[in-house]
Amino acid sequence: SDDLWRLGFVQPPEVPEALEARYFPSKVGGRPAWLDPSRLPTADQLKCKASPYGEECGKPLGFLMQIYAPVMDGPPEAFHRSLFVFCCRDSNCASKDGSVRVLRCQLPRKNPHYSYDPPDYPKPGAKITEVEDETPASARGEEKNVAPEDAAETQKKLADAVVVKKEGNEFFTSGNLDDALSKYASALELLGEGLRKAGPTEARQEYAKLRSNRAECFLQQKKFAEAAEECTAALEADANCAKAWFRRGKARFELAVAPGPRSVGSA
Repeated sequence: SDDLWRLGFVQPPEVPEALEARYFPSKVGGRPAWLDPSRLPTADQLKCKASPYGEECGKPLGFLMQIYAPVMDGPPEAFHRSLFVFCCRDSNCASKDGSVRVLRCQLPRKNPHYSYDPPDYPKPGAKITEVEDETPASARGEEKNVAPEDAAETQKKLADAVVVKKEGNEFFTSGNLDDALSKYASALELLGEGLRKAGPTEARQEYAKLRSNRAECFLQQKKFAEAAEECTAALEADANCAKAWFRRGKARFELAVAPGPRSVGSA
């Protein structure tokens, strides 16, 4: 046969960050790195449909593996394509119809989540679970195309917010999530809601980072609904906040697989 088969072996990644969605990984176990964080599977899609005892099992399917499988010379809308395999953990459902589910997710090359060009392979460094700690240009007095009086006011707000954010980051690093959340909220108050959509770029980016930091705290507290809401607010301010996209996808996935029917929101 002229068909090409590729045999793979499971091994730890050289760099753990390579398993993040932005690097289009193939992996086994853990949590899925969903290709399109704005379109997650529904709770019903992740339920076992097998009927080993005459009634539908209905238990949440467990994530088994994902494979990045782009189609050579395929349609433009499937430039990126990943296959996700879920299966029921109940041994009584094994080999029964409906106990395994394979979901396909695909994206065109130009999309709102990933760069058009291939990403550089990650090096050991900042992790996706770390909070944002970069001082914005406006806080350093480098904001451009802003009226002098407005620039001065914005610069002061950002500088004050950054100081409080760093205090929050210290609490986060030490594991004191409640105090970190409080500090991030105080920093957001300093910025004010007026900068959320109408402010300079740097101000909106800083607003998004603070919201995304709060989302990470809520994720670690397993408050997934609150985390998703914080990420949505972050993305309203800065649609290019990659960590907010990642964290919202993570939160919505946890909500989708939680027992009982519930909505995980829309894009």
